[in-house]
Amino acid sequence: MLWLTLLACYDPVTNAPLHEDALFLNALPSPAELRPPSLPDLNDADAVFLEATVQAVGDLETVVGPVLRASEALRSVQPSERSSRHRVFDPTPVIAVDVLNPTAAWWVRGTIIEPQDDVFSWTIEVAPESTGPWKVAGDGLSTPEQGTLLWDFDVSSSTRVAGSVEATWSHTSEERETTFAVSIELAAPVHFGLYGAGAMSFSFQDVELGEERVSGAALTLMIAEGGRSDARLSDGRVVAECWDADGVRVFLEVDGSQSGSEAACVLEQAVDPADW
Repeated sequence: MLWLTLLACYDPVTNAPLHEDALFLNALPSPAELRPPSLPDLNDADAVFLEATVQAVGDLETVVGPVLRASEALRSVQPSERSSRHRVFDPTPVIAVDVLNPTAAWWVRGTIIEPQDDVFSWTIEVAPESTGPWKVAGDGLSTPEQGTLLWDFDVSSSTRVAGSVEATWSHTSEERETTFAVSIELAAPVHFGLYGAGAMSFSFQDVELGEERVSGAALTLMIAEGGRSDARLSDGRVVAECWDADGVRVFLEVDGSQSGSEAACVLEQAVDPADW
């Protein structure tokens, strides 16, 4: 009798709308495309570019956090309007990050349309109250292989950051890649890239390298046993740094001058910054 009970719980007719809703909701930005790699807690770390990577991860979390919270809020509710080509979501609260004070920090509503098969476009509006005033904060496009988004922080009450973020991602069954162009008020444009688990590129400014402060761009690769950054400085010099599982530097090369042994690196160079 058990299998009869289980079969009775599944009705392909009544479950069809939920399955179709999921196809539309998959078009919204998700952590798989936008979330930077997680980092271990390394209290004894001394690698300069590991510290710069930690800063970059925090910066990117600040940027993508409002986008992901808005998307998750829409995923948590049923659409108020359905057709074969669109879904509409009525205002729903986005709860504040502070779980000790779980009040609605802002409100979102959204529309997802499918203008052609397997091509979805979405728009998310935000407001300080459920009654408005409503402003478009973000929009984007999604296909099974790629997606784009543009988010305007100037109309979002969810963050102290002003400016905007553009992101483009592509993925196959084997690889996933996301690139970001972030424009923050009162700062130079910031660029990020995510390349599967444990790989991240970013631009940086005012990083302390020896007795000087440097700016440029870096690619960091990380595994449990350690990590490596290869960077190109704004003056054209190239830098390579490796660290062990505790974040302690084992190798540093600045424009050909080395300390430590590159043989101690757990990862090989993924890209030559001189070619950037």
